[in-house]
Amino acid sequence: MVTPQPVVEPQSLLFRAGERFLTRAEYAEARLAFTLAEAAGLDSDDLHYDLAFADYMLGDYPAAERRMLRLLERDRDEDWLFFLARIYDKQGRFDESMKLYQELHPGWSWPEDRGDETIRDRLLRKKREQEAAEDED
Repeated sequence: MVTPQPVVEPQSLLFRAGERFLTRAEYAEARLAFTLAEAAGLDSDDLHYDLAFADYMLGDYPAAERRMLRLLERDRDEDWLFFLARIYDKQGRFDESMKLYQELHPGWSWPEDRGDETIRDRLLRKKREQEAAEDED
């Protein structure tokens, strides 16, 4: 007697391929596999998060932001809020990221009154250092 084999949908195969690419830090390939899975009909939170992550790692912050906003329409998941805040940080949109950090931790503010370098200051310093390094090249 022949045992029937389970049918594996092509979008599931594409999604799994995308996950394998992500684990190998092959972000462009991962994004392509996830995009094909989406075109084949897959619509899941994991797919959109992984697409956002691939976009983020490729420096396509607007695309990553669109994905995360779409997810956040479904659920205000704390991990998703934090990731969106990181996307805003990468774009230099510190006021928007601060609002998300405050949503995650009510009452939190930039610790400017403590006299130490604030997160915002560190981000701005890092951005200036990157720009200076690019100018030297």
